[in-house]
Amino acid sequence: MGIAATVAAILEITGKSIRTLFNMISLLKLSDEIQAAIRDGKLPVSQGYIFASHLDYPDLKKVFEGVMAQPVTNSTLERLLTQNTEPPKKPAHPTLARQKTSVKNIKTTIEENAGKYKKEDLEELHNDLSVLCDYVEQQAAAAKSTKPRRPQV
Repeated sequence: MGIAATVAAILEITGKSIRTLFNMISLLKLSDEIQAAIRDGKLPVSQGYIFASHLDYPDLKKVFEGVMAQPVTNSTLERLLTQNTEPPKKPAHPTLARQKTSVKNIKTTIEENAGKYKKEDLEELHNDLSVLCDYVEQQAAAAKSTKPRRPQV
């Protein structure tokens, strides 16, 4: 069973959205320490998602340790993880920002582990991504087109 079929089966069985599934998968990119805190109920899952969307923050571990010592709200955590960093580029659509980050993380992982994957595994990933690309193209074609907004002065 390919990844696309597995994902479809998971979505059908759980009744969860693909976004929820991607969010849950993003938690697997967190350090073991952060994952354990989520599992043990010491860190809310919603804050795990915030940490997962800021994996490149230079002081992520320090912020995590601070949050463990003194819990904060989600908006405060978001602020802490965007301090002293370049403001992120605004995504084409806000609800797709995390998924776009996930795709970039897949690319980075493959680059960092170049030569360590079996050809069959890479071909299967390529096929699954092709299925995803086809689906995105269908959604884009079906989406209502809107007139571009004029910039406000």
